[in-house]
Amino acid sequence: MYEIRRYMDVNVTGTATIIEAAIQAGIEQLVLTSSRAVYGEGTWGCVKCGPVHAPARRYSHATPDNWNPICPKCGEHLSELLPTAETESLEPTSIYGLSKLAQEQMARVVENSSSLRCSILRLFNVYGPGQALNNPYTGVLGVFINRARLGETLDLYEDGNILRDFVHVEDVNDAVVRALDKQQSVIANIGSGTTVSISELAQAIITACSSRSGTRITGKTRRGDVRGGLADIHIARQLLNWQPKINFEDGLKDYVAWALEQTFEDRYELSLEELRKAGIYA
Repeated sequence: MYEIRRYMDVNVTGTATIIEAAIQAGIEQLVLTSSRAVYGEGTWGCVKCGPVHAPARRYSHATPDNWNPICPKCGEHLSELLPTAETESLEPTSIYGLSKLAQEQMARVVENSSSLRCSILRLFNVYGPGQALNNPYTGVLGVFINRARLGETLDLYEDGNILRDFVHVEDVNDAVVRALDKQQSVIANIGSGTTVSISELAQAIITACSSRSGTRITGKTRRGDVRGGLADIHIARQLLNWQPKINFEDGLKDYVAWALEQTFEDRYELSLEELRKAGIYA
């Protein structure tokens, strides 16, 4: 595990500080930006058993041809990533996910014992202009763009078929405003409801940056990372009258255009060394 105390201090103690201040100031509505990380692997389909909640992956089960989670019922590799709904089990696989779950539990306890309403938005993979390019831990898009600008190889973890649900920051902002305007608290996923593989993402960024970079499948993973994430967004549509307006193709063009105008420092190799030392990248 990596920087456990820092994650908990920032996310849990920090949230407690904000909630206390909100109560003292007489604030009526708080929106907690949680994460899809609270689900862990989330919902998958099994050919034999149907939809299941995938357990945390054991990397001894991975093969070069199949990095998917194992079915908790029959023990076979799961075949299909399915949309994860808000009613799914909360089983984080990382300290970050655990800290976000603690935030949610704190918000629920506070709401039951005070006049502060606490809505929870479980954000999937947020991207867009303004995202930190110099921090390799804030998202794969920034890492890939930096590497592409330098003509460096883009590393694809596992087999390159990791799936992510990317949602543009402007759509996230819209969801937060709508949740603040509600007269009742809600719990809702905020994502696009579609997935992009990491290999597809890499190629799209190389093209958008007019880069000479190539890609490399590493056959390695970051422990605690999930295989896939896909949001079921019907609750957000129903209760917030919200839906994503920016498709990924247009959003990526917007993000890359912004990023190409920014100065940056490529810290990818340094971050890998940190993760190796912590036993996370293997």
